[in-house]
Amino acid sequence: MKRDIDTLRLIVEFCDEIANDIQRFGTDIEDFLDDKAYQRSTTFSIEQIGKLVKRLSPDLTEEFNDVDWHEIAKMRDFVAHRYQHMVQQLLWEGMNSEVPALKTRCVEIASIEQ
Repeated sequence: MKRDIDTLRLIVEFCDEIANDIQRFGTDIEDFLDDKAYQRSTTFSIEQIGKLVKRLSPDLTEEFNDVDWHEIAKMRDFVAHRYQHMVQQLLWEGMNSEVPALKTRCVEIASIEQ
């Protein structure tokens, strides 16, 4: 379980990176759509989150099945392999709603598991 806790903490760090990017580059979708550096930075963090989710043990993902770990991993694969087809609006929505919720849940799970 220590590996899972370490992995959850890394996921939280990348969620924080996305929040920092939003604060740095702009909180409006137009800021996001007009700035390729903004898009690349947040996309990198999303890829890392998905990669880390794949490292979580089946025991943890089964116990905390209220999080759709599989969809998070799929998002990583989609972003990594089909980025040119990525709908930036969906990415923006995920960054502003799903990522903060994931962070909150990972913090809760990590504190439960300690």
